[in-house]
Amino acid sequence: MSKRNIKQSLDQKLSLSPQQLIQANILQLNSIMLEARLYKELESNPALEIIEPENNEPVLNDEKTDLEQEDNLEDEENNYWEPKSAGTDNSDIMSNVSNQSTIIEQVTTALTDDNFTDEELKISEHIIGNLDDQGYLVIESELISDRLNISNKLLLDIIEKIKHSKFPGLASSNIRECLLAQLIVYDISPFSAEILENHFDDFMNKRYEKIIKNTSYTKEELQDAITVISQLNPNPRAMIDETDYKKQTIIPDLVIDKINDKWNIVINNGSCPDLVISENYLKMFENKTQKKDVKNFLKAKIQSAQWFLEAINARNKTMQKIMASIIIKQNAYFNSNQKELKPMILKDIAEDVNMDISTISRATKEKYVQMPWGLKELKYFFSEGLRSNQGKISSKNVKQRILEIINKENKTKPLGDKEITDILINSGIEIARRTVSKYREELNYQTARLRKEL
Repeated sequence: MSKRNIKQSLDQKLSLSPQQLIQANILQLNSIMLEARLYKELESNPALEIIEPENNEPVLNDEKTDLEQEDNLEDEENNYWEPKSAGTDNSDIMSNVSNQSTIIEQVTTALTDDNFTDEELKISEHIIGNLDDQGYLVIESELISDRLNISNKLLLDIIEKIKHSKFPGLASSNIRECLLAQLIVYDISPFSAEILENHFDDFMNKRYEKIIKNTSYTKEELQDAITVISQLNPNPRAMIDETDYKKQTIIPDLVIDKINDKWNIVINNGSCPDLVISENYLKMFENKTQKKDVKNFLKAKIQSAQWFLEAINARNKTMQKIMASIIIKQNAYFNSNQKELKPMILKDIAEDVNMDISTISRATKEKYVQMPWGLKELKYFFSEGLRSNQGKISSKNVKQRILEIINKENKTKPLGDKEITDILINSGIEIARRTVSKYREELNYQTARLRKEL
């Protein structure tokens, strides 16, 4: 007879209610994503509707709505905030991306001015459509010519014409081609072209002595050529003013301003429609003659709409509380001219506002704050700390110090990571060389050998 196995296990699971799930999802949305989610919810839930301004007049920016609220935040702990109207005009931001041509329209217009034939323009559109984010043609030309059923020679000829058009370097296959095309179009510095043509590898690795040895040019002439090349644009697509809302425009999720020594924290939902639960749906639900199945449908839609609106209000209040806490924790940054950050992690804010770390993480993810002196992502204010003779110092401040050291170094004898480490240690910062190397790379600085100049 087989034995029956009996197992006992204890599991602990966290189960979110539908309402909590909606709040968690809404909290992590930034302004642009929230706007898209609002319109999606409008389509799926007929119990929601947009608040229409009376007499067809636009809603004034200083008018408070359910979706644009702010906390007073003037309590015993946060006593230097005061209320401010929540409406924020995004017209200036939006004008940056309006009435702009696409990359294909702008380039083909330039090529038309260069007397391209209709066939060449049609082929050019396919070439331009295959460019990467920097304007390089990284796929094999044969793939395009086969698709268009044309000779590869014809395609290469058109690529050459694009490379030497109004946007020199566009459609190049590599940076060397891109820079050479610009030198040819601008008709400057034959020596610079010779360096790129015949000594590109030595130039990129800054083996300048080898270039001088293998050419008849002097050190001064080489320095002039290096100066010219450094002014060229390795990102040819940047020359084109193209419509790209996500790449060129960041809509701040929070706007803060200091008035009478008190910080005003405003949620920026300026482009989001103001929603309300439909009066018609509420009246239909209250009608006692409704059938039970209809009543249940109406109840579900109204409840879903209510949860959605509550989730948006909860998102806004949470973000304001977090921003208020950040301002308090980073007092030296917000209330002094030094703009110095102190070490701060998500846990510090979570404990201050009595929320889970996961909530803080969702609320700060891909969110931006507009300050009087600039725009910053919320994650900018968070960093680990390093020990120093003045207590803990933010890793961001250490990076700033490394940046200053490299910018002030002798460019003919740049400092190695070990030398930078010694400078920081001598200034009282406890740091390892590998940490300096990591921070230098994050600052997009090359090693000392590749930073060397004549």
